[in-house]
Amino acid sequence: MSAINLVTGDPLIKTINLTKVNDAGESTFNIPVSTATVTVAVVSNDHARRLTSQIAVSSAETGSDWSTSTIVTNISKAETEAISEFGLALLEIQVTDTDEITWFHPVNIINGLIA
Repeated sequence: MSAINLVTGDPLIKTINLTKVNDAGESTFNIPVSTATVTVAVVSNDHARRLTSQIAVSSAETGSDWSTSTIVTNISKAETEAISEFGLALLEIQVTDTDEITWFHPVNIINGLIA
């Protein structure tokens, strides 16, 4: 899986298709809109620090389809502007319903703020 480029000072709007692994292999799944919450945050590559706050993902975001586990992140310009570490990091994605399931997607943080 290739890293998502995150340019500081720009919003990060990205469509991501989550999958679960089972005996049949990888498959999509239904995220129940009425009961589940989905959050994202950028965290350091060693999982030691959050680089953004935890942000709620909306099922109403254009391009999202929670019935097929497709989410759209929308991390604001203000959130990415506050990031002061650059290079490889992770996008932490949490789906909470009856269980909490977490995925990590690589992110390449690029300094987009010209001094």
